[in-house]
This record gives sequence, structure tokens and C-alpha cells, in this order.
Amino acid sequence: CTAGKDRTGWAAAVLLMLLGAPRATVRSDFLAVNPSVRAAFAPYVAKFLDGGGDPAVAAAIIEVRPRYLDVALDA
Repeated sequence: CTAGKDRTGWAAAVLLMLLGAPRATVRSDFLAVNPSVRAAFAPYVAKFLDGGGDPAVAAAIIEVRPRYLDVALDA
């Protein structure tokens, strides 16, 4: 959540749901941040991986995933 993507994405998702947006639209909007976040964090991820970091760990930290939103909305 360093970039604020999780808090901001969740807040936007809740607002869209309250306004009556279809869940598929909310989900698509939530996931749309991934390319920008990947680009913004690419230098840090590269250093992490060069130091022997696990690519799966890096991905889990910088990506938003459909499951993150689905679990929250289904709770």
C-alpha cells in the first residue's frame, strides 16, 4: 500500500458501487492501475530482483489483483 493504490482503489470501488456501477465495471476500473504502478515501481522491482528477491513477492506488493477486490466486496 506504499503507493496508496490499495486505499485509493478500494475507496473508488466503494464509491462506484454506491453510485450503482456494475461490479464488472468496478473490477475493471480497480485493475486499470496495474500498468501505471508497474511502470512507476519498475526501478525498485529491478533492484529487488537483482538482489535475489522473489518475483512473486514483488508482484504481490505492487499489483492489485482481482481477488483483493472480490474478497473485500464479498465480506
